Amino acid sequence: MRGKLLRRVAASAFFVVLAGCTPSQPTRYFALTPMSDAMPIAETDKAIGVFPIVLANYLDRNGIVMRTSPNELTVAGTDNWIEPLDLQIRGVVARNLGQLLGTERVFVLPEQRLLPFDHTVEIAVDRFDIEVGAAAAEGAAAAETVVLEGRWALFEGESRDVLKTAPVRITEAVASPADFERRAAAMSEAATRLSRLIAAAIAVQDN
Repeated sequence: MRGKLLRRVAASAFFVVLAGCTPSQPTRYFALTPMSDAMPIAETDKAIGVFPIVLANYLDRNGIVMRTSPNELTVAGTDNWIEPLDLQIRGVVARNLGQLLGTERVFVLPEQRLLPFDHTVEIAVDRFDIEVGAAAAEGAAAAETVVLEGRWALFEGESRDVLKTAPVRITEAVASPADFERRAAAMSEAATRLSRLIAAAIAVQDN
């Protein structure tokens, strides 16, 4: 009896050690990227400031968020953002606006408040995740879809007079076969489309 017990303990210890030796999946890091070599839609010499993004609380985490049903979300365990998502959105939008408006006078606030601004931009993001499976099945052309929802506003310089405010809902298909590289690329494209909406509003004000 004692011999059987010792053998069981030894076997349990062996499997614990074996499990501990199993290599864990390495963490991979992803970033949103600005548009590359975009043709300007207008030229401006105005100074533009982009305020910090107001981000939904559920997105304030390292892991990339996936929506597997209308009421269920999962967070990737080893596929993470390289830096907080709100900082990435703000930086990408600022760089995109610079390209789209042909100017280097686009700054992120409050870090780069070096001079008075002609226009300021505020963005609130209520949703920015990837629909997969049942969440993306109904009426979706792609197996996975990025959904960006929120509201943005354009203000007149330091006076804070509202020039334009608008809700936004952008959907962007994830290229197949879907992986986190393609998911991050689709999310970057969604941020680019948001940037185009804001740049068009600024261009109208400057004409």
